[in-house]
Amino acid sequence: MGQIDTDKKLELVRSIRMNQQNNRVVLNNRQQLIYGNTRPLVAKGELYGLESAALAGSVPEDAAGDTGSTLKSFKIRLLIAVVIFAAFVFLDRTGQSILGVTTDQVSEAIVTESKEVYDFASKLFDLF
Repeated sequence: MGQIDTDKKLELVRSIRMNQQNNRVVLNNRQQLIYGNTRPLVAKGELYGLESAALAGSVPEDAAGDTGSTLKSFKIRLLIAVVIFAAFVFLDRTGQSILGVTTDQVSEAIVTESKEVYDFASKLFDLF
């Protein structure tokens, strides 16, 4: 068995990958039946290079470009976070408040909340 040539080894690896891909397709079909999950495996990035090239023509354009919408929503959420942080810093520098809530009150609430979470987590890990 130690004298197997490279072509046979590559054929074995290709066969194993195809079997694994077949198992993924079967599992994906079962998920579609149970959960109504309609996203193809190519959109999830679950195919190897050879298999994705073979199936690239059978994937709809909107399903293959799903990662773009995720990146777009991340950019929007990041922009909102930056704007909120900038507004907080501006209000802190000028000493203004919004609806009677000052930045000192917000900072104190954050510290209190994070202290409660830290206490809870430390008690949780003390149990183990």
